Amino acid sequence: MATHDFSRLSSYDFEELIRDLLQADWRIRLETFKPGADSGIDLRCLESSQGKIIIQCKHFAQSGYRKLLAEARKELPKIQKLSPSRYVLATSVALSPKNKKEISATLRPFIKRQSDILGKADIENLLRLHPKVETANYKLWLTSSAVLRRVLHNAEKCQTEFEVERIRRKLPIFVQNNAFPRAQKILSNSRIVIISGVPGIGKTTLADMLLFAHLERGYEPIVIQGGLEEAKRLFDAHSKQIFYFDDFLGQTFLGDQPEMLAKNQDAILISFIEAIRHSKSSRFILTTREHILKEALNVSERIAKSPILNHRCVIELSDYTFGQKARILYNHLYFSDLPVS
Repeated sequence: MATHDFSRLSSYDFEELIRDLLQADWRIRLETFKPGADSGIDLRCLESSQGKIIIQCKHFAQSGYRKLLAEARKELPKIQKLSPSRYVLATSVALSPKNKKEISATLRPFIKRQSDILGKADIENLLRLHPKVETANYKLWLTSSAVLRRVLHNAEKCQTEFEVERIRRKLPIFVQNNAFPRAQKILSNSRIVIISGVPGIGKTTLADMLLFAHLERGYEPIVIQGGLEEAKRLFDAHSKQIFYFDDFLGQTFLGDQPEMLAKNQDAILISFIEAIRHSKSSRFILTTREHILKEALNVSERIAKSPILNHRCVIELSDYTFGQKARILYNHLYFSDLPVS
């Protein structure tokens, strides 16, 4: 049975998940509100045959049941002021029948039935009933315990130097944006994706998430550190391999090694890309700074005439909405060791 590690979601990530699941299950639209003091409202539906529905999301995966119950007691005065027709409590805490009965008694008379208290197992069940929600929320999928187990198993089996733990630490702070599905589609269609953009735009993070997703599918990760000769030596056209070359042009053509161009590294690069394209199961993820890519196109006629730009995914600031930029900061703070006050 697939389970998910909700502790890797921020409180806002969890709220969005509940919204998407309930909208899919109830077939109604729910209102959402900006983070901050919520007056007892996380999600709301005013246009319902049931009257005013209020949904409260309590993300206490790490705090546990006692903390949840204490917070429920604090919510009661707010709920009384709101006087909803239906009140639903969703939590990432695993609940027993006894727990639900206690919460229901605490929030009487607003909890009409115990099924309006959604615990961890209820949320898992909704995810099974509505798999499209999980598919759309790839951060949730990447952090599922089943995925994490398969990734760790494959990493151990592959005998690679790839540091899986480094990416696992990144997962909680990852924020979905428009670049991920775009890069994923390019990689799926052509087996190669070149992620480019200005420094600090999130190229490496995007590449890490793509690599992590392929590890779960049984790909052998090969992180290129010693140059393309290393990649050629390890390449097996009949194996499920995914190669990862971070800042490949900065390391190969420019930067501290301009003489590399004289060693036909551009020809080796194009040749290796073609080998990946014509293999049945290999994948290749590359990242580069956009200005270095443009310089390489001017310096190398081989690169300029190659189809390399057909595989490019440019990350731009416009790929991030204002809310997503805020979420990146929020997630960094939420999962940091900084004190709350």
